[in-house]
Amino acid sequence: MLIKTTQYSACKEHQVTDEKVYLERRELLKKMGFLGAGALMTGTAGANVFDIFGDDKPPATFTQTNLKYSPAGDFAEALTPEAKVISHNNFYEFGAQKHQPAEMSQGFKVNPWQLKISGEVESP
Repeated sequence: MLIKTTQYSACKEHQVTDEKVYLERRELLKKMGFLGAGALMTGTAGANVFDIFGDDKPPATFTQTNLKYSPAGDFAEALTPEAKVISHNNFYEFGAQKHQPAEMSQGFKVNPWQLKISGEVESP
């Protein structure tokens, strides 16, 4: 018994774009006014894309701003307490809760470390 099935990629004739429309697609885009759509989508076209229509504003003038150095401690916001700063971390090897790594890593020795390179390496 022969069972005919259609492939997923097979489409009906009415679903295919007419050849004339396909060949004139760029002209169609020009007629629809989307010629500059590509320029609108780029990062460089951002701000002054409509300047082609004319702009009565004078060109921008740039002035140098004199920045003032702010000495340490001259801040509007209060500093974060040191205990909170040194206990914050995202190393979940010592626990899944935010407070656990600071508590569980107290006995962890970081100095002196020894590193052994072995196995299938070209020159250890």
